[in-house]
Amino acid sequence: MIRNATEKDASRIAEILIFSKRVAYRSIFQNDKVSFGEMQVLPLAMEYIKNPELLEHIFVYDDEKHHFRATTEKALEKGTEEYIIQYRNSL
Repeated sequence: MIRNATEKDASRIAEILIFSKRVAYRSIFQNDKVSFGEMQVLPLAMEYIKNPELLEHIFVYDDEKHHFRATTEKALEKGTEEYIIQYRNSL
């Protein structure tokens, strides 16, 4: 189910956005100070929480409606310092 994003989605939205920008632009700008110093998940998530109107036009896929839950299993994404979190159907 697709739904409007809420404040509870802020950290995951920020995580996806930062990861996407790091992957897409790091090879172009080659600036680790920006990619891994200035671009951080927490400040962006806090910006969404402090300004919920920024979330008004963001839509998310609601995994819980389809009975998927995050497990405690995770692994590093190859070539990054980012984790992949495994989801399982809870039915």
